[in-house]
Order: sequence, then structure tokens, then C-alpha cells
Amino acid sequence: MNHSTRSTLLFTILFLFCLGIPALQAEWWDDGIPVCTAVDDQEDPKITTDDDGGAIIAWLDDRVPVAGRDIYAQRIGPDGSVLWVADGVEVYAGPDNADDVEICSDGTGGAYISWTDDRTGRYTYIQRLDESGTPQWVANGIAVSTKDISVSDILLTKDGADGAIVVWKNMEWPSRVLMAQRVDPSGTLMWSDSAVVVFEGPEDIYEKAITTDGSNGAIVTWMDYRSGSRYELYAQRIDEDGDTLWTGEGVLISSLATWDPAISPDGSGGAFIVWTTSSDLHIQHINSSGSFLLGASGIPLTTGSVQPTAVQLTYDGDGGVIITWADYSSGNYDVYALRMDGAGSLLWPLVEICSVEGNQFEQVAILDSEGNTIVAWYDFRTGLYPDIYAQKIDQLGSVEWSAGGVPLCTADYNQRFPDIVLADHDGAIVCWEDERTGLNIYASYIGPNGFVGIYPAPRISAVVDVPGDQGGKIHVQWDASFLEAPPDMTITYYSVWRRLPQYMAALEGIGNTSGENVSEDNGFEETVFFDGSELVPDKEEDRRILRTDAGGYSWELLGTQTSHYFENYTMTVESLYDSTALGTGWQFYMVTAHTDTAWVYYDSVVDSGYSVDNLAPAAPLGVMAEQGYQPEGLTLSWDLNSEEDLSGYKVYRGSDPGFVPGPGNLMAYTETGAVFDGDWRWNETWYYRIVAIDIHGNESDNVFLGPADITGDDLPDVPETAFLAQNCPNPFNPVTTIRFGLKESGLVSLKVYDAAGRLIRVLMDEVKEAGYCEKAWNGIDDRGARVASGVYFYRLIAGDFVETKKMIMLR
Repeated sequence: MNHSTRSTLLFTILFLFCLGIPALQAEWWDDGIPVCTAVDDQEDPKITTDDDGGAIIAWLDDRVPVAGRDIYAQRIGPDGSVLWVADGVEVYAGPDNADDVEICSDGTGGAYISWTDDRTGRYTYIQRLDESGTPQWVANGIAVSTKDISVSDILLTKDGADGAIVVWKNMEWPSRVLMAQRVDPSGTLMWSDSAVVVFEGPEDIYEKAITTDGSNGAIVTWMDYRSGSRYELYAQRIDEDGDTLWTGEGVLISSLATWDPAISPDGSGGAFIVWTTSSDLHIQHINSSGSFLLGASGIPLTTGSVQPTAVQLTYDGDGGVIITWADYSSGNYDVYALRMDGAGSLLWPLVEICSVEGNQFEQVAILDSEGNTIVAWYDFRTGLYPDIYAQKIDQLGSVEWSAGGVPLCTADYNQRFPDIVLADHDGAIVCWEDERTGLNIYASYIGPNGFVGIYPAPRISAVVDVPGDQGGKIHVQWDASFLEAPPDMTITYYSVWRRLPQYMAALEGIGNTSGENVSEDNGFEETVFFDGSELVPDKEEDRRILRTDAGGYSWELLGTQTSHYFENYTMTVESLYDSTALGTGWQFYMVTAHTDTAWVYYDSVVDSGYSVDNLAPAAPLGVMAEQGYQPEGLTLSWDLNSEEDLSGYKVYRGSDPGFVPGPGNLMAYTETGAVFDGDWRWNETWYYRIVAIDIHGNESDNVFLGPADITGDDLPDVPETAFLAQNCPNPFNPVTTIRFGLKESGLVSLKVYDAAGRLIRVLMDEVKEAGYCEKAWNGIDDRGARVASGVYFYRLIAGDFVETKKMIMLR
């Protein structure tokens, strides 16, 4: 949103407040919106999608300290509106402390929330909220196991069938048991009342991670101390019936001293698992059967790292994985990323997400629908108190937003422990703990272009060529701003803009004009600079409306489209030029959504495309070939084509009827309807192909001519006038032929001179009969020496006829 919009909206809200009219929260704000600012502490927020472009956030809550720690949740719409009751709905409000809160989507606009509490001993509980925030099961949730145990360290994931899978650790001495339960949307426990055992051992279970297997089951990885000397890393797959599919005690992923494991699906029923050793990151790819795909011990992702931590894996949607972590190699914790395919090949060099002064860690990441990665973390660059920053990495590993990241929140005191979810328009919603006015929960939105806070711009979905035309036009397609649809209905029309090339901007005296030559007139009669007023051009005056963006680029208005409450629109616009063999001809476009308030408008992300002339010209008609002898040669002629974008004609010549036209046999290019071949002779066997070509390089079908198609009289025995023809070939090496004609008999002199005018060879000095003659020269002078490369002249003297021509010898 532009600054004018934010200032106007702020003034409106303050004005309504002064009148005593409550202003609804319906916009993201700088430094985030308050999700919950109830008394006492709110902490450990966890976030999931609401499957409608917004998010649901759950957290631990101490607003009623005498009753113990509770759990609340809130839903936020894509526009930043708080959709449930102020400060959240109660998920658990019992007399004892809750802990280990986790959340995942239920696939229908609501969420599953799991936790532990002490109401009758430490159990694991779960509750489902629908899209309106109403609990779907009994108050304070259902226990996922009827066994009386002490539990901690909950994991939660969707099961792929609108249910959820919960994994937790049983801490009842002397055994340590990793347990799991699946719950369907109705609250039914699907894996026995007492849950299923994933692993049981005498030693502690430590640092777990979970992901879906894509088949209504889950894959879990954990560390345990069964070796008696170090923590080792194991994994197990649980199918939809609660059966463990791999080795009974779990598959040993790494026998090294490991910690900080992370896991993601691989899209094929298996998983990627990453862990850290004392100094490095390692990864293993395990398939759905539990077999290793990256060797027995996996492969190292880094060597020489220092204290890698907060490792997170994000499935890249294409069989690979994106790894993010914080690393102390530079003397501060910085955030890095890598991308690897399923075979273990790195697709990116090491990406520095943020390496500014101060520590950055506890990063979280999500993948957008285009394959880009959005990462958020908390950041100590400004000193004692951490802030929240974000960065975007494209599919090739390039950082897209400002170096060092975009600040989501730099409010006073601590902002920490972010969590992230994909949101509307391929942006992200990030939540965090915030101490600006106590320990509360805040959230913010960052759009795909790096704008913080909601930016309800239209989204260009395609800039494509108009197929089957002569070029000159492009389809610009866009998705409507969500503010166009009810209940907002604030978008009244859209405008489509094209970025001017720099030379055109220079002619107008606006925008970024550096780096290009200003050499042509764009024909603009009047320039009306964009000032936020109504953008309907005055066609009678044929004026052009131009604007300059924050980057210094200038834009030309191409047209406007009234809002009709459609989901998407298409406008066909004129292109500046078409793609040719010399270049693709990229052009850049932007769509702006306008409101009734002239200075409140929303620009889309810039997109690009190009126009193509898809239609070749027709083949030349009326093609003829006529031999002549004044001068001697062949005249090829044809009717001119009628296409407006015609460039000219190419004439190809070959020595056999099946020759293929190409640069090596191009005889001539002409914009006229005729060409003369002075090398043609009746005694030669040559063939021709003629094509029409347009300004974009499209060639017509060729018209073929052979000896049988050639008309004209045979040469007479004696030419009507004496002549001297151009030598052929020219340039030459080593021999060329000089042809001439004599009207009358007599003494003939044919001599060769060098560029300085010195005589170097007498080719002929004798009496010749009238008629046609030719003489070859092999580049040898009168002394028998071979001449050097260069320009030479040959002169014919026959009676009163004297003529000199130039030829070139190339060694």
C-alpha cells in the first residue's frame, strides 16, 4: 500500500474513534497487528493456514494466573482482520497448566490443536476448532490415550484425510516410550484407545520431528541414548492403521553424536532427514520402504560449520528439499539456505539469507506456489532486543528482497520465536511473541514483492502473445484485487501500464533515462503526468498519461477496465515491438487497482512478455526469369506482396534442383520485385528459390525456378555493342574469368594492373574476331610470380572501346 493510503486510513480510524464509532480491524499495520494483548503473558505461538488465505494461531496464555496456563486461538483473515472474539477463543481453560501447544490445519478452514496438561496427570489432548472458532469436541479437548502416563514434547501433523496424527514422549520411569495416535474429524481415536508404540527403550528420547507420508500416515525421526554412549538418530514410518512399517526399533539414520533433527516429505512416501554433528549438517533421503538413497551414512551438507542450529526442511514440490539453518561460522549466528534434489545434488550454492551484524536465528520457512521460499527469523542487528525480519529466495537460489531482509517488526523490546504460514497472493503470515506492552502475540503479512502488510493489488497471471496475428499485440491477464469482491467492493476500475524503454522516457524528460541512446521521436503530442486523478484518457486530444515509479522508471497508460466483480480480466494491448531474430523484445507491464479515492490505488508486481508475428507472408506470385545479353545475365522478377509488415525478398541459387536455401547459397536480398544475376549463362545449370520475408524474419514458402522455366532468346553471335563484364568469381583464388564482347574485329588489349597502376600482366594483345570472348587469369604476373592478395584492375581496349574494372585477389 502506498503511504497515502496508510495515512488516510489511519486518519479515518482516529476520526471514527473520536466520534465514538468503533473502527473494525481490517488492515495489517507496521510492526504487526495484535493477535492477543490480554493481561499477563501469552507465549509460544504456533500457526497454520485457514485454507482461505489467512491463518489460525494458537498459544499458551496466562491471563487467568490462578487457574493455571491455558490455551487460546485466533483466526486472522487475509486482510489482517481478526475473525474470532477479541484476544482469542478458549481451547483449554482448566485448573492446571497446559504446555507443548501444537497446531495444524483440518483442511476445511479450521484447525487441530494439541497440548499437554496436568488435570489428572500429564496427558496429551487435542481439540478441533471449526472455521468460526467453535470447538467441535468436548470442552477442553479429548485425551489421545487412555493410558495414565506422563508425557511431553508433542508433535502434530495432518494425516492427509482431514484428520491429524499426534506423537509424544511417555516419561513414565523406568521406560521411555514414543507413542502416536490418529484422530479423525469427528474426534474418534483411530489407533486403539491407548495409542500405538513407535519406540520403547530404557533411555531418554530426545529431539523429535514429524512429517506426513502422503498416505494418511506419518514418518517420525528422533534421538535416543540406547547406545549408552551417545545420542543416535532413528526414524520410523507409521501407516494409516497405526502399524510401524520399518525396522521394529526404528531405522538407524546416524550413529554419530547428533542433535537438532529436522524432517520433510519427499513427495513419494519417503522423507528427507537432516541433523547436526559438532560442526556440520548432514542429510539422508529415505524412501517409503525405509531404504537409504544417499548412502549408508547420508551426505554432509556443510563442512567446517560452527554450531549449526535451528535446522528446518521445506519440501520444494519437485522431489527435493530446501534446508535453512543458523550458523556461528562468522562469529555471529547468521541464517543460510541450500537446496538439494532427491539424488543428493545441490541445486544452489550456499545462500546467505542474512549475515548482518548481530545474531540471527530461529528461522522458519515456507514454500509459495511458484517454488520460492520465504524465510522469517528473529534478529539482534539493532542491539539488545531482537526484531523480526524476512527474506525471499527464488527457485534458483537468488535473494529477491532487500539485502539483509525486510523488517516485519522493529517495535520496542523483544520480538522472538516466529512461526510462518503461506498466505494469500503467495505472501506469508508470520506470528511471534512480542514484549512491547507485556508478553503478547502479534502477526504480520509480507507480500510476494516484499511489501509488509496487506497489499491488495491485482496479480498479473500472464503476459502472452496474441496467437496467429501479425504481431503488435499482447494479452495482459490478471487476477482481481480481493477488495473488488464483496463485502469490500472498493475497487472501481483497473489501469494497465507499460514501462517505457529508457530512450522513450528520455524523450519525455522523465524517469530513468541513463544507459540508452536517445535517437527517435515517439510522436507523443502531449504528456499528462500521473497525479492520482481519474485515468480515462481524453481521446479527442489523443493525450498520453505517463507516471514515474519509485525506481525511476516511467510508465505509459494503455487502457482502463471497469470492475465487474470478476475473478480475473484480460486486456489486449499494443506492443512497442515484436520479438525478432535480433532479440526477444521483452516488455514490462503493471496493473493498478483503483478506488473511489484518487490517491488510494494498488500496483501489481511487474510482469513481462513479448509479442510475436506468427504469420509468414504469402509466397511471391507472378515469378518470371528472362535471359538477356545487354548486359548478359538473368533477370528474375515477381509481383510485389501486399503484407504491411513485409521486409523484402531473398533469392537463393543452387547447382542442383534439391538444394536447401541457406546463408551459403543466398544470392541476393532486395526490397523490390526484381533482381539481376550477371553470372548466369545458358551453358550453366543453375536453380533458384525465391521467398518473401517480413520484418520479424518469417519466410514464405519458396518459389522454385529451374532451367526449363527460363525464357529469352539465345545470345547472338555478335553483341550489339562492345562490353567488359565483371570477372567471376570476385574475389577469387586462384583463378578468375574475365568475359567481354566485341562488336567488330580488331586489335584487342587486355591487361592487369596493381593498385599503384603498374602493369603486372598482359593477358591479351592480339587481333580478335567480333563475338563473345573470355580469358582466365590465375594470379601469375608476367615474371611467373604469384601476386599478393589485394586489389587489381583489368583494362580492355578494343578500337574506340576502353573500360577498366576492379577485382580482388584473396590468398
